[in-house]
Amino acid sequence: MNILQLFNLFIICFVAFTSCSKDEYERELKLDQDRISIWIGQQDSIKIFSDPTSLVVEADDRTIASAIIKGHTIIIKGTKPGKTILHLKNNSKCLKSINVFVSTFSGYWEEVEVPQKYLFEAIVEANDKELAEELRQQLWKSAVLLIRTVYDFHSESDELEVKMRDGSRVKGTYHFDNENLTMNFNNNIQLYKVGYLGSTKIVELTQDLTEIYKTQYPEAGISKVLVRRYIAKPLYL
Repeated sequence: MNILQLFNLFIICFVAFTSCSKDEYERELKLDQDRISIWIGQQDSIKIFSDPTSLVVEADDRTIASAIIKGHTIIIKGTKPGKTILHLKNNSKCLKSINVFVSTFSGYWEEVEVPQKYLFEAIVEANDKELAEELRQQLWKSAVLLIRTVYDFHSESDELEVKMRDGSRVKGTYHFDNENLTMNFNNNIQLYKVGYLGSTKIVELTQDLTEIYKTQYPEAGISKVLVRRYIAKPLYL
């Protein structure tokens, strides 16, 4: 075997070895999930169960979601409603794809309770304990009466239609800024802090009524009045 033949044999073996290594890497590249649903403005992450050193991540549409790799974690942020695909690449070769769905308040949402998990709650803290309990009961009963109320959010116009549990309907407007939801209907403006529960199908709404009740009951020593409710995407609409 001459030197040229030895050189050719070396090249063949080298290519075979590197190809095998790359194939092996592709098989070993594992993630804890390959699809994720997040809210506008929300960040979430996906774990990488292999060496991320040479990986880069690219989005088909960065206006919908962007992503970076930090250590063994892909950090994803939603910026606009829609769907995009993230591509994990090594030397420009796509190894994995991740479907990303970014949501906002649009379409139908319904006031719900989930037994032993998501229950409506009223919290009242005041020096006057008797009044605090009375107000807590009143607020809780009023909140429970909202169960099965349906909201139809029109994200393109910020218009809102509310179907009450008695079948009556009213129209209004709303605004959502990633952390707060404001609804305006029946000449009443309601501001809620939005709590994310790990799903784009159900959220927690917390209404802070402390200042209102401090004004109404200045001698009661009121320090906190919160009402916590839940709205979810209804399955039947």
